[in-house]
Amino acid sequence: MKDLSIQNFTFSKGKIFPNDWLQTKPYSFSDAIDSYYVSVANRVAAIIQSSEFGTVFGEKREDILHAAICITGWFEDICSDLGIWRVVGDECLARYGTVLPFYDVRKYERGIVNPEDLMLLVWDLAQSAREKEGKIVNPENPYLQKLAWNLYDFLFDEYDIAPQNDRLYDYVHNPEASDNLWLARELISWLSYRSYIGHRTRATICESRKKARKDKDMKRPEMDYGISSMISIISKENILSLSAPHFLSRIRGVSERDDAFETIEYTQMEPWLFLGFRGDDMLLRNLYNDREIVLDSYSMNLEAMKKSDYVPDKTLITCQVLKFNGKNCLCGVMVSGDYTAEGKAKVEKDRNNLELRNSQQDMYDDFMKLTGGKRYIVVPDMESLTDFHNKLFKESGPNEKNFPPEIRNGKNFLLFVTPSNGFITIPEIGVCIASKTNPCYDKQAAKEKALDLIVNRTCVPYPLSRMLLADGVLPDAFLNSIKGPVHGRSFFQKNVRFFADYFHQATMEYDFDKYDVNMQ
Repeated sequence: MKDLSIQNFTFSKGKIFPNDWLQTKPYSFSDAIDSYYVSVANRVAAIIQSSEFGTVFGEKREDILHAAICITGWFEDICSDLGIWRVVGDECLARYGTVLPFYDVRKYERGIVNPEDLMLLVWDLAQSAREKEGKIVNPENPYLQKLAWNLYDFLFDEYDIAPQNDRLYDYVHNPEASDNLWLARELISWLSYRSYIGHRTRATICESRKKARKDKDMKRPEMDYGISSMISIISKENILSLSAPHFLSRIRGVSERDDAFETIEYTQMEPWLFLGFRGDDMLLRNLYNDREIVLDSYSMNLEAMKKSDYVPDKTLITCQVLKFNGKNCLCGVMVSGDYTAEGKAKVEKDRNNLELRNSQQDMYDDFMKLTGGKRYIVVPDMESLTDFHNKLFKESGPNEKNFPPEIRNGKNFLLFVTPSNGFITIPEIGVCIASKTNPCYDKQAAKEKALDLIVNRTCVPYPLSRMLLADGVLPDAFLNSIKGPVHGRSFFQKNVRFFADYFHQATMEYDFDKYDVNMQ
């Protein structure tokens, strides 16, 4: 298998060539099957180019060609029974009660080419292209649907003659990947940012590399590898908001999840103190939480290491740790250096911040007692906020100075707490909460702001968004529709849980609090 580092698409002379197609594959040489799909991709690009919807992917010809590669990758998945889109249907059915959001699936037949599949895929690609602009593409856009139907007419005719890509199928479903760390990581990287569902992660990795390269002290090959490895593991930038390991556990498991991928755990890049060697394995202590681990030598390049460079209790190691089949493994690059006074001060500061956040998590029970079992409340002004704050923190007197300016100058506060987020105060959004006990509710203001509580992950955390949806207090959120505001509201509310998961890049199964795991 080839190196899965990201290279730029060439798109020479405005066409898709085999080398461009190979950028989405885990092998280095194309064959007749790849040549077939390259020809399909160029036909798909021509259909997009001629449509009224084509410019939504971007103003450059390259943007259309990239969308065409993704759509053709989906077609290859369907024809080769890779299982990626099958998982999309399975998950949507389990979560939302329908095999696809947005569209009428009464005539839908799974496992073949359907216009509804193409509508959803085109919407995902278009939405990703417009995300930086803060725009939401309406899934019912008539030009989007017309493009999907034109693609369907072409791909449906090709479906009967399209070859299966057995090389790719064998790679995705290789049983050895469940026991081999290197095969598993390679497969995770492929799905995360090279397959057609990984187009958003690919863009994130490229942007992260671009920013990191401004640091002259960073070594480019090691840095690029480290960024790709870390983001490929943690990213949930796909249509199901699943990490690549969890996505793969479903693809490979078919009837039951592949446990090796399902149980993968990972840390962020964190500081560890080197304690010594046990054979070739490393003994490390996490400087944030004092957890000690054995880092398996199998995951490290021992030939590039000098054991004499690692001094117990004096060497600081920064790395991401991946737990695979019960073993702690190095993921990406390992940066080592002396544990200096400056490094100790920084670690201590980060640790204090983490301890403060953890102490806030302990407020969950106190908050629930104070609110009579309510997970969130709305207060209208600073006086009410100060009063609640004093009761929660067992303080007394005015404490406006403890609040940042956006709080001190705000009103209509929404207060909530969860075990994972701690106590959070958000100003100005209390007007959106359509509750009988909320004196701040303003229907007109809610029409303007409520949508953000569902589709803007920088506005409210995912657990709060799902709490509000479960309680039915965001009825004013809607999408503009050519069919009118009533239809726009009805359509959005029907698909609101999908929108919340998609835009927050989170799921109830993996990203919600343990206290509320049964909430739907």
